[in-house]
Amino acid sequence: MGIASEGRLSAKHQLRPALGYSKWARASDRDDHILRYKLSEAVCRGEAHLASVGLDWVFLPQRILGGSFEYVDIDTTGRQYQGFYGGPSAGNTYVVDDRITSFVWAGVVRVTYEF
Repeated sequence: MGIASEGRLSAKHQLRPALGYSKWARASDRDDHILRYKLSEAVCRGEAHLASVGLDWVFLPQRILGGSFEYVDIDTTGRQYQGFYGGPSAGNTYVVDDRITSFVWAGVVRVTYEF
Protein backbone atom coordinates (compact mmCIF):
# COMPACT_ATOMS: atom_id res chain seq x y z
CA MET A 1 0.00 0.00 0.00
CA GLY A 2 1.42 3.40 -0.83
CA ILE A 3 1.07 6.86 -2.19
CA ALA A 4 2.93 8.41 -5.11
CA SER A 5 2.80 11.83 -6.65
CA GLU A 6 4.19 13.75 -9.59
CA GLY A 7 4.41 17.49 -9.67
CA ARG A 8 6.02 20.19 -11.76
CA LEU A 9 8.39 22.47 -9.90
CA SER A 10 8.85 24.59 -13.03
CA ALA A 11 8.48 24.22 -16.80
CA LYS A 12 11.70 22.16 -16.84
CA HIS A 13 11.63 20.33 -13.50
CA GLN A 14 9.40 17.53 -12.23
CA LEU A 15 9.41 15.92 -8.75
CA ARG A 16 8.20 12.35 -8.03
CA PRO A 17 7.96 11.44 -4.31
CA ALA A 18 6.50 8.13 -3.08
CA LEU A 19 5.92 6.32 0.22
CA GLY A 20 4.89 2.70 0.75
CA TYR A 21 4.12 0.22 3.51
CA SER A 22 3.42 -3.50 3.60
CA LYS A 23 2.13 -5.42 6.60
CA TRP A 24 2.67 -8.70 4.71
CA ALA A 25 6.44 -8.98 4.29
CA ARG A 26 7.87 -12.50 4.35
CA ALA A 27 11.47 -13.71 4.57
CA SER A 28 13.01 -17.17 4.68
CA ASP A 29 16.50 -18.47 5.32
CA ARG A 30 18.24 -21.82 4.82
CA ASP A 31 21.71 -22.27 6.28
CA ASP A 32 23.58 -25.58 5.95
CA HIS A 33 26.67 -25.78 8.18
CA ILE A 34 28.26 -28.68 6.31
CA LEU A 35 31.29 -28.89 8.62
CA ARG A 36 29.01 -29.25 11.69
CA TYR A 37 26.30 -31.31 9.91
CA LYS A 38 23.70 -28.76 11.01
CA LEU A 39 20.78 -27.45 8.94
CA SER A 40 18.90 -24.30 10.04
CA GLU A 41 15.73 -23.14 8.30
CA ALA A 42 13.57 -20.14 9.18
CA VAL A 43 10.34 -18.55 8.00
CA CYS A 44 9.57 -15.05 9.26
CA ARG A 45 6.81 -12.51 8.75
CA GLY A 46 6.76 -8.77 9.37
CA GLU A 47 6.50 -5.44 7.62
CA ALA A 48 8.27 -3.29 5.04
CA HIS A 49 8.66 0.46 4.60
CA LEU A 50 9.52 2.12 1.28
CA ALA A 51 10.38 5.70 0.36
CA SER A 52 11.62 7.23 -2.88
CA VAL A 53 12.06 10.56 -4.54
CA GLY A 54 12.87 11.35 -8.16
CA LEU A 55 13.67 14.55 -10.00
CA ASP A 56 13.64 15.15 -13.77
CA TRP A 57 15.19 18.12 -15.58
CA VAL A 58 14.40 18.85 -19.25
CA PHE A 59 17.77 20.36 -20.24
CA LEU A 60 17.17 20.36 -24.03
CA PRO A 61 14.06 19.67 -26.11
CA GLN A 62 13.31 15.92 -25.92
CA ARG A 63 16.26 15.30 -23.57
CA ILE A 64 15.75 14.66 -19.86
CA LEU A 65 18.30 14.21 -17.10
CA GLY A 66 16.73 12.34 -14.21
CA GLY A 67 17.69 10.88 -10.91
CA SER A 68 16.02 8.98 -8.15
CA PHE A 69 16.81 7.79 -4.68
CA GLU A 70 15.06 4.87 -2.94
CA TYR A 71 15.10 3.33 0.54
CA VAL A 72 13.52 -0.04 1.45
CA ASP A 73 13.48 -1.46 5.00
CA ILE A 74 12.16 -4.97 5.76
CA ASP A 75 11.86 -6.23 9.36
CA THR A 76 10.54 -9.73 10.14
CA THR A 77 10.43 -12.15 13.07
CA GLY A 78 9.63 -15.84 13.30
CA ARG A 79 11.02 -19.23 14.27
CA GLN A 80 14.15 -21.06 13.18
CA TYR A 81 14.30 -24.86 13.14
CA GLN A 82 17.76 -26.35 13.63
CA GLY A 83 18.71 -29.98 13.27
CA PHE A 84 21.92 -32.02 13.21
CA TYR A 85 21.98 -34.59 10.42
CA GLY A 86 25.35 -36.17 11.20
CA GLY A 87 28.29 -36.22 13.59
CA PRO A 88 28.13 -36.67 17.38
CA SER A 89 24.94 -34.55 17.72
CA ALA A 90 22.98 -36.37 14.96
CA GLY A 91 19.25 -36.32 15.63
CA ASN A 92 19.28 -33.31 18.01
CA THR A 93 16.83 -30.57 17.04
CA TYR A 94 16.15 -27.07 18.36
CA VAL A 95 13.63 -24.30 17.77
CA VAL A 96 14.75 -20.70 18.39
CA ASP A 97 13.37 -17.22 17.79
CA ASP A 98 14.64 -15.62 14.59
CA ARG A 99 14.75 -12.13 13.16
CA ILE A 100 15.51 -11.38 9.50
CA THR A 101 16.06 -7.76 8.47
CA SER A 102 17.12 -6.08 5.26
CA PHE A 103 17.53 -2.55 4.03
CA VAL A 104 18.54 -1.08 0.70
CA TRP A 105 19.65 2.40 -0.30
CA ALA A 106 19.69 2.83 -4.08
CA GLY A 107 20.30 5.73 -6.42
CA VAL A 108 19.87 6.02 -10.17
CA VAL A 109 20.94 8.66 -12.68
CA ARG A 110 19.55 8.46 -16.21
CA VAL A 111 19.46 10.38 -19.47
CA THR A 112 16.33 10.02 -21.61
CA TYR A 113 15.73 10.99 -25.23
CA GLU A 114 12.03 11.23 -26.18
CA PHE A 115 10.97 10.87 -29.80
